[in-house]
Formats: sequence, structure tokens, C-alpha cells
Amino acid sequence: MNPHPTRIAIVDDRPELRESLSRLLNSREETECVAAYTNGEEALKKLPMVKCDVVLMDLHLNETRHSMDGIECVTKLKERTNPPKVIMFIIEDHPEKIFQALKAGADGYLIKDDAPDRIFQAIKEILNGGAPMSSQVARLVVHAFHDKPKSEGKNETLSKRQTEILDLLTRGYRTKEIAKYLNLSSETINTHIRNIFEKLRVRSRAEAVAKYIQGKSKRH
Repeated sequence: MNPHPTRIAIVDDRPELRESLSRLLNSREETECVAAYTNGEEALKKLPMVKCDVVLMDLHLNETRHSMDGIECVTKLKERTNPPKVIMFIIEDHPEKIFQALKAGADGYLIKDDAPDRIFQAIKEILNGGAPMSSQVARLVVHAFHDKPKSEGKNETLSKRQTEILDLLTRGYRTKEIAKYLNLSSETINTHIRNIFEKLRVRSRAEAVAKYIQGKSKRH
């Protein structure tokens, strides 16, 4: 076991959720809640001092108070040197907000009603280079393009196999699941993913997914 727990900060304007998440994170040895903030302005100011590994952030942060929302906060946070990983908490019925969050640079996306074990799984995935995404979020992404014709043209830079893998990433598949689905080794899938990153000029799976979605949107 890692002797140093993963340091996590929470950014949410609801005290009851901050408290419940904090208790949950502190209930296991592998995670520790080191800070909790009520708004984006406070988080941006104080996060550098706590040196956290992961931030759990509310997408709809302070929307009714005309303050910085989660999308603006993660955008500003990702502009900094060596920013922490960010997992956005989203409401299922806001697909347009999900696309904005994808483009903002968050590393993972969970529905607020996800089970506690899914939160811990997502934290583990994100630290291992993954891009955790709730199945509900993945379905929204897929459904947004479900009614569009499939003859959308080949990607100019990605091979057929790379496009296939990127499409599976968009649907929320993890490396081992993609390997099993395509009957390939995990090492081969990781090689394809690295090549996808290089061709799309991105640094994470979340960025690759966002760029893929944005590209499909522009073609329609």
C-alpha cells in the first residue's frame, strides 16, 4: 500500500456535500481530504498551498450567485504549472455543460449520484493516467451524436484503429476493456493511445476525448 495517502481537495458550495465527501475520503487509508472550498475564487487562491493530487469540483458551482462556475475554475486551474487532476461532479440532465467541461480540460467526470466505490475507483484511475467517466456521462456523449449520419468522413490524422479506440474511450471504456473488446493486448492499446495523443497534440485521455467530440461537432 502507498504509505502516503492521495491528497484530495473539494470545491463545492453546499456544506452538506463537502462534509459528506470529506468523511468519505477520510474513511480510507489511501485517501485524505486536505481542503474544502466553497467557491472557485477561494480554491484558486488556496490550492497551491495545500499541494493536493486530485480536486473534486462541482460543475454547477455557485451558478445562482453570479460567481465563478466549475468550468471557469477548472480552466484557470489547468493554465497553471503542474496543476492537480480534476474530477468534475455533474448533473445528468445537462449535456451542454458536459461538453463545456470536456473542453475546459477536466480529467474525469462523475454523476453526483455515483456510488462511493465509484469515486474511489475514479481517483485510482485518474492517478494511473486514465480518464474516468460515469456510464451516464458516456451515454450522453454518445447520444448527442447518435442521430447523426455515420458517413461523417475519416479522421485526417488518425488511423481506422486509432479512431475506433478513441470512440471507445469516449464511451467510457478503460484500457483493459478496450483490449478485451478488440481482442488486443493492453500494451498494444496503450501504444495506440500514446500515438493518438501525439497526433492530436494532447496530454490526457480527457483532452483526446474532448478534441474528438469537438471535431465531430464541427463536421455537423
